[in-house]
Amino acid sequence: MTPVELQQAIRQQKIPELLLIYGQEGYLVERAVQQVKAAVLSGGNEDFNYNQYFARDIEASEVISTARTYPVFADRRLVIIKDAHQLATSTQDGLLEYLQNPVPETCLLLCGEKIDSRRKFFQIFKKHGAVVEFKPLYENQLPAFVREQLSADNFDITGDALTFFCARVGTSLQEVRAELSKLQIYLGENRLIDIADVQAVVSSTRSENVFEIGNAVALGETGRAFSLI
Repeated sequence: MTPVELQQAIRQQKIPELLLIYGQEGYLVERAVQQVKAAVLSGGNEDFNYNQYFARDIEASEVISTARTYPVFADRRLVIIKDAHQLATSTQDGLLEYLQNPVPETCLLLCGEKIDSRRKFFQIFKKHGAVVEFKPLYENQLPAFVREQLSADNFDITGDALTFFCARVGTSLQEVRAELSKLQIYLGENRLIDIADVQAVVSSTRSENVFEIGNAVALGETGRAFSLI
């Protein structure tokens, strides 16, 4: 399942019984997890139908018992296991039986940074459920992401300000969100961000090196090379 297909499943309330969301871009992973949570628990009664575990601290029997408990005054139950890449081998083995026969009324959601697709656990999970990977954004995808985030909060940004913002912050989405929040607070009632605002508020968090500059020069990307310098 792709990230786009996951968004469609969320909108259509067709979230699978087994769902694994992972990737190196933690912001996108966590955002997707929260969207799934809101969709599955849209009927309310979160206190009765939501359980969260951390992979290092769980026993397979406890997770299975919770997952097989029918939801209370709701259509579905949500069980989340965070840091799925830290699941012990014994826990993975203990969960295999459930993966092959999941409860339709429960969404068992695993999330983490990475997976070892060679492991039997993840192979069976993929066979019976859905696996979604969120990859870091490329440089050319960042401006669209920034505009999307600002638009969602009813803000806009000039072209020059957007270019300068992306050059200063880089592609770490956690840092992008943090710097956008600073900008929004700084602007107050104003809804248009210009380059002076970015210069006044946004910290330079990008880490560049001589090899990236050399690559830009070799590719004839003069503007990017100057920007990196």
